[in-house]
Amino acid sequence: MKYRLAISITLFSGLLLFAACVKNQPSAEVKADQVNQDVLLILNDAATLMDSSAWNDASSLIRNTLTEHESSLTLTEKYYLYSFEAEIFYYSALTEPGINSALKAREVARKSKNQILEGSSENFLGLFYLNKKKYREAINHFRRALNLIPENDSTIWISRRFHVFGNLGECYLGLGNADSAKYYSRESFRRSVIKENIRAQALACWNISEAFLIENLSDSAEFYIQKGLEYCNNQPNLIDAKLFLLSTQVQANKVNSRNALQEGLSLISHENASDFSRIEFIKEAISFHEKNSEFKEAYRLEQTLNKTKENLQQSEDSLRLSLLENYYINENRLRAEKEKRIVSEFQIEASRSVIIALISLSVALLSLILMFRFRQKQKNRIRELKFEKEKEELRIAKEAGEYKTRLEAIDEERNRIARELHDDIGSSMSSLNIFAGLALENEDKNPEKTKELLLKIKEQSGNIAENISDLIWAVYTKNDTYGHLIQRMKNFCFEILGAKNIDPVFNYPPALYYKNAGLEVRKNILLIFKEAVNNIAKYSKAKSAEFTFELKENVINLIIKDNGIGFDESVAVHGNGMNSMRARARAMKAQIFIQTAPGQGTRISISFTDDSDS
Repeated sequence: MKYRLAISITLFSGLLLFAACVKNQPSAEVKADQVNQDVLLILNDAATLMDSSAWNDASSLIRNTLTEHESSLTLTEKYYLYSFEAEIFYYSALTEPGINSALKAREVARKSKNQILEGSSENFLGLFYLNKKKYREAINHFRRALNLIPENDSTIWISRRFHVFGNLGECYLGLGNADSAKYYSRESFRRSVIKENIRAQALACWNISEAFLIENLSDSAEFYIQKGLEYCNNQPNLIDAKLFLLSTQVQANKVNSRNALQEGLSLISHENASDFSRIEFIKEAISFHEKNSEFKEAYRLEQTLNKTKENLQQSEDSLRLSLLENYYINENRLRAEKEKRIVSEFQIEASRSVIIALISLSVALLSLILMFRFRQKQKNRIRELKFEKEKEELRIAKEAGEYKTRLEAIDEERNRIARELHDDIGSSMSSLNIFAGLALENEDKNPEKTKELLLKIKEQSGNIAENISDLIWAVYTKNDTYGHLIQRMKNFCFEILGAKNIDPVFNYPPALYYKNAGLEVRKNILLIFKEAVNNIAKYSKAKSAEFTFELKENVINLIIKDNGIGFDESVAVHGNGMNSMRARARAMKAQIFIQTAPGQGTRISISFTDDSDS
């Protein structure tokens, strides 16, 4: 159930993507004075981009509209722009910025006193908390949505009540409350039948079957699985829903589970199958083969799973980085424009007051000139103090916003590392289980093969422990300086190279030692360094190795150099070690250069920027 994120996305976005195709045809509730023609075209264009998964382009279009036309937009227009932006972050697994955009959408919905829009924003906030597995908070938002969204609403780009009922069923599944999950899922099914929404009917059947599996009632679960599959038959756009249903059928481990396994394996390469549905099905297929001691098939599928997850992770990392960069740049632009407008309005008001004062002076009696000038100076002084106070408040608000932004980015990265740690452990433990199973199969028939598998188990166990240690060290706040990073690098270096009689030398400027090191920098620099040190120990035949840090403002260079035998870079450029170092350098926006040749040693240079002290 880890990847049930796909259900929530589908429930909320299905109507939105359909409505995006109906250009210039808003329903009666979206009036001309609420959304003008130009903004309606922008919203339709954004929905079309989102329909084709062009999330970055859609985000840029929405952000530019909010920034450049912020003062002229109606409350309803702002609502749709913020809700679209929240959905983009939802698809990109950027929870904190997404919640921020959803809260802004709810704020403008309340200002416009539009309960339908407010209810839809409450449903969206519930989806974010559901994704974070904070089920109680999600339930509160979904219940508020039910109180606000009417039964027969037809506003475009808005959640329907059957979406909210389905999401409540999802929450109670996460809490393990099968009865409530079945109740809300059945309510979703009943309303989606009335609305003739086949996707929602199929997914409601899936939720109900999952609830019956919680109660170990596999026959009842099978009834709803078959019912859901009937809706999916001959529906290419429901391949992902069909895979979810088949994964539940495989999980039931009944007589027909093997047929479901074969059918699902034939669908995972279908172009309409989402990455989430592929991953969910493959995980259940691996579990099925392990339960039935079919370790070779489990091992083969695990390779497919790892490749699918790797491809998904790379695309998600690239998209998240681009979206976050675009979001914070435009947020700062919007904040700067607001500050500029406030200052300009104050200056206009001040100029108007001066003109009034001059007119008054020109007609005032001479006897009152001195008194008036005294009072005018007092007023100007009050204005100056007020202006200075407002500037200070703007500065404090700006710093608070930037600090909050950094904290949110740190929280987002640490959450991502926690997910990465969870996935790595799960994948590695599954591999250990498979290797152990294969070893038992070959214990008597092939002792050499058994020994080889046991060595793999030992090696992978060590890798798990080392990876966990590195990630915990990187997340631990007491290790937030380059001094701690250098000390960990030294400890590893002396342990690995000392055994090979290779003398390590470390050089770094004193100013660097107490400088804060960002979480992403600490993790990736340490892993690049360890890869390089392992290569020196295994292949270089060097007598000495030198590790040098250089600091120029916020630009840091790390140079790793040995006097070993070197290698032919054109031959080794695509090796796993080199690819791993380059991938980690890209993740932290660093440049990496590798210089080597046979007989000339090796020099690796990593250049990056770390603004953690800013």
